Amino acid sequence: MFDETIQLKLFLFSLAGKAKHWYKLNVEHAQGDWKTLYNEFLSKFFPISKVVALRIEVVAFRQLEEEYLAESRDRLTDLILTGPDLGILDPVLLQHFYEGLRKDSRESLNMSSGGSFI
Repeated sequence: MFDETIQLKLFLFSLAGKAKHWYKLNVEHAQGDWKTLYNEFLSKFFPISKVVALRIEVVAFRQLEEEYLAESRDRLTDLILTGPDLGILDPVLLQHFYEGLRKDSRESLNMSSGGSFI
């Protein structure tokens, strides 16, 4: 079985309410094409306004006062995975993450990387 077929079949089990109803109405239209169904789902349940808001939140990311470095990394990762691809290149994401860290966390990253983390 192809990965796309598995994704199509398992996707249903991750849905509830309106999203599950939408899936049942639209799965036939996708004709077994995962990318078509995925894009239609995102258009319906993750409109561009949400993508823009999420992108702003990622770019404005800041480490919380009592948050460990690993916790802030996990929080940013969760934020990025919340929606569709944000169209932000990995080096740019890394730069925003680094700049959003507290000074002590940046210094720790620089020391552990043997100089300059970036």
